[in-house]
Amino acid sequence: MKAEQVQVTLLPSRVVSPTDPGHMSISFHGPSIEPVHRGFRVRIGDLPKPFRSPHRFRDFLFEDRVPGYVFDEFEFHIKCQMYLADCLMRAWPVKSESAVDEICASVPRREGWYSFNPDDFEDCHNCVTWAVSQINRVVSEVVLTRPRQGRIKEMVTILSNALLRNEP
Repeated sequence: MKAEQVQVTLLPSRVVSPTDPGHMSISFHGPSIEPVHRGFRVRIGDLPKPFRSPHRFRDFLFEDRVPGYVFDEFEFHIKCQMYLADCLMRAWPVKSESAVDEICASVPRREGWYSFNPDDFEDCHNCVTWAVSQINRVVSEVVLTRPRQGRIKEMVTILSNALLRNEP
């Protein structure tokens, strides 16, 4: 795939609903390709049964981990269009096409572990830490810092400051 730009999209927590944890994903763009969207999530069925409701899954994911999966995030990007004023987006030029090809490989696919406290576990991410690691990999340098425990609120600050400074 010949992507020219990689974009991060962040929808902060509690924008969609009071229990919504927010989400962050990446997408690839270029003049000769349709945008490709990727993100890191859990499969609700991997959670223990008592924690599968929208009001309980957070409790489990702050304390434990489940298998993590890379998914197509087309629907998330549609949702972001409805909440465009609340979304943060930032793009960088792609420098590693091979990394883009690996990230855009078939989905859904298992990739490590998922937790809301990924720093507490080995080979573990959440949507924020996964997106940051993939952006830096595709851009071939550290353009985003990984916030503590992949916190959405801290990532909002990091992205907002980068946008205000108009960093490349």
